[in-house]
Amino acid sequence: MSKTAMELILFTQPTIQAKLLIGYLEQAVGRECTLQSGTTPTAFTVRSSLGSVLWIWDWQQSGDKERIFSLLSNQDGAIPLVLLINLPDDMSLELRALQSGIRGVVTYETPIEQLIKALESVERGELWFSRKTLTRGLIERGPQSGSMPKRNQWPNGITSREAEILRLITAGYSNKRIAYELGISLHTVKAHTYNLYRKIDASNRMDAANWAEMNLWNQS
Repeated sequence: MSKTAMELILFTQPTIQAKLLIGYLEQAVGRECTLQSGTTPTAFTVRSSLGSVLWIWDWQQSGDKERIFSLLSNQDGAIPLVLLINLPDDMSLELRALQSGIRGVVTYETPIEQLIKALESVERGELWFSRKTLTRGLIERGPQSGSMPKRNQWPNGITSREAEILRLITAGYSNKRIAYELGISLHTVKAHTYNLYRKIDASNRMDAANWAEMNLWNQS
């Protein structure tokens, strides 16, 4: 399922450091990265349809952070793809980012090579957070943590096993980690995931997570 590469936008102030970062990103990923500055990125809501834009939000340089968190948390429709960078090593901030719908965080102490890995992971529809943050987030979100809610029948004809795999996909687990958690082979995970995507018409992990949020976790 090949897709056109996403547009990369760095949300920060126009500093020398920002220009250097853009140059590094463009060389590393082989495509253009533009800069947008300001204090209230309304474009997060305007330009994020169909997941065609990946925002790289610089925590150290942006303005009203609480307003941005609130904007993301209350977003209707398409959820913007946001990778938060230069974050202090603070689990509470990471957790707030996760709860706001941000797809990944990179602290200011992280080697820059890891930034590229995080960017690529978010583009694939995966989450990039520490294991502690993901675990804490699952505990606080309720139905997605622990065991699956008991049902006799799942939407779209998905099986209980596929629903369990979907829960772990939503938590940001890789296929290898899912296989370990469920005690099944990697091949079996891939087969279940293929069948799951077909049933819910998902192209990637982000699509699957969004479908789960609308069709599973918010229903009794």
